[in-house]
This record gives sequence, C-alpha cells and structure tokens, in this order.
Amino acid sequence: MLLALLPVPVSGAGTTGPSSAGTTVNPGIWTLDDTISTPWITSIAPSPDGRKVAYTLQVPVRTATESTFRSVIALTNADGTDMRQLTSDSISCSSPAWSPEGKRIAYISTAGGSPQIWMMNSDGSNQYQLTNQETGVVLFLWFPDGNHLSYEALITPTPEQKQAAEQKENPIIAGENLPRVGLYLVSNPSDILNRGSVRLLTPPTMSTGWQLERVHPLTGP
Repeated sequence: MLLALLPVPVSGAGTTGPSSAGTTVNPGIWTLDDTISTPWITSIAPSPDGRKVAYTLQVPVRTATESTFRSVIALTNADGTDMRQLTSDSISCSSPAWSPEGKRIAYISTAGGSPQIWMMNSDGSNQYQLTNQETGVVLFLWFPDGNHLSYEALITPTPEQKQAAEQKENPIIAGENLPRVGLYLVSNPSDILNRGSVRLLTPPTMSTGWQLERVHPLTGP
C-alpha cells in the first residue's frame, strides 16, 4: 500500500544536454535535480477503521526568491486511490492524527507563526487552531475518549527569565539552568468557540523529557 503513495522515478526523468564536464547526461538517469524536485512522505496515519490514510508530504518549493521544502497533509484510500491534499502548501503542516471515532484529524501547523495543534474534519473542512502555546507544541496524543489531547512543550518562561534572556544574563551551564518540558492537557477539542481548555499537568519544576512517544498518559507504556 505504501509504495503506491511514494513518487516513482520514470524513464527520461533526467535532464538532457552537456554536463559541466562536457559529457552528455543520459535522459534515463535519475539526477540530483529530480531528487530535489520530488515530494516524499515523512509520516503516515491510518484511520481507525483502516479505510483511509492521512500522511505528511514534504513538497519542494522552488521560485525565483525561494528554495525550500514545506510539509502538507494529504489523504488517500487504503488502496492508494483518491489521493488529495487537505492543507495548503503555503504553510507547513505535519503529524496528522485521527480522533478515536475517525471523524476529525489533529495536526501540527505553523500558520500562526509557531507550531500549534490544529483541528479539521476528516475531509479537510473546518480547520481551526486549537492551542496557543507560547513556546510551541512539539508532540501530542489523543486520549481514547476523543475529548482530550495531551501535548508536550517547553514550559513558558517567567517574566524574570524572559528579561534575563533579553539581557543575556542567563548563561547556559552544563547540567544546570536547562529548559523544562511540561505535559499539558487539552479538554473539549471540538469546542470551536473556546478552542479547548488547556492546563499544565506537571509541576513547573519538573521536566517530562519528551516522553509522549513512549508513554501515553492513560494507557501507560
């Protein structure tokens, strides 16, 4: 199934004409330019019923003033048919995750400047920002009830810490003064008006250390 999602080189993809060494490039050879110009998949998320797959597609952006990559979220049937893009390639979006009932997809978007959790229907409609974490969201997980999400982010610095950083009075010492990572809880993610309620679960003096990939707050290791 996954092979159907991946771009496959075709004969004649290379560029014809003389190379810098004065030799002719074989038109059947896959070139560096082909590699740079080809999108690729960085993550996949099968739907709960296994009928669809949401995935992150890294798309090259090459213009007269810009040469970069942006990630978009796309959707396809499990057999590789009906592939379509759900998010705009003008903003990077990634990490799609289906809600337990399969009607919504949460994802990370930088539309607001910093990476935040966004929500949309499974067909890509009704996209809205769920979190407004000052330090940005790194990891997140759905709870099995579909009414909560947990995420990890750097704990927002205090006014004193911000002032010290601005005045460069906070030298980094090995093993000391390290940024702390907090575990946050989002309730009612479908509440568009309130954008969900967020609270910090871990003490501000404690760091979770990016553990969401290995341990779920409800189900354990």
